[in-house]
Amino acid sequence: MTLLLIFRMDLAAQEFWMMPDKFVYVPGDTIRIRFSVGENFAGETWNLRSERIRSVLLHANSAVSDLTSQARAGNKDHLLIPAVKEGTYQITMEGNNAFVELPAERFNEYLKENALDNVIALRKKTNNTDEPGREMYRRIAQVMVQVGENTNNASVRSTGLPLEIVPGKNTSTIRKGDMVQFKILFNGKPDFGARAFVWNRKDGKTFMQPIYSQQDGTVDVRIFNDGDWMISVVRMVPTSGEKADWQSFWGSLVFHVE
Repeated sequence: MTLLLIFRMDLAAQEFWMMPDKFVYVPGDTIRIRFSVGENFAGETWNLRSERIRSVLLHANSAVSDLTSQARAGNKDHLLIPAVKEGTYQITMEGNNAFVELPAERFNEYLKENALDNVIALRKKTNNTDEPGREMYRRIAQVMVQVGENTNNASVRSTGLPLEIVPGKNTSTIRKGDMVQFKILFNGKPDFGARAFVWNRKDGKTFMQPIYSQQDGTVDVRIFNDGDWMISVVRMVPTSGEKADWQSFWGSLVFHVE
């Protein structure tokens, strides 16, 4: 399934991602990362509260470092990571659950916007279409940066996140014109029929295209441009909790193409 690019000015749903101050470093630099939220892959810095973070991990050179305690609250740089050794670094963030309740009409529109057909079908089957949407949601973000010239496979491994996007090749080696396959995993298994949004931002303009994952969980993306890229996806399932009827996961992967 090949990506066809369109330009879109407005979006109803907010995305969440991690954005570094740059994507290429030399050993000795400090990697500065902010958590961002908003529309059109532009957004603003998230005002972080420490209790919203479940984990922050650094995957580099076949090692995993826990950075959770180093995440800084507020709306400044949330992570300051020393770039010690050369290699491709993947940083992952998983948030804690938060609760939201929407009126039935707004919730139904939100489900349509995100192509959450499984939830729409279940609400119809149980005659709950006119009921409010009570949802626990969790944000998950991945970002790839390069330190020095040596690349490794840190960016192409599954990290065990509940919802993740795994590149088919090292993101530091992706170039304009490449066709790259990305795999969407939910609880470690390929997520068939998920609608992913593929974003590119350059010179203040954002290009976006929705694309559905194939049976093996993959989407094929033509890298038509350089600049900043993001792939985002939402997964929602029923939950038996007393407070909410649904559990959603919002995932994103950010990388840069020179």
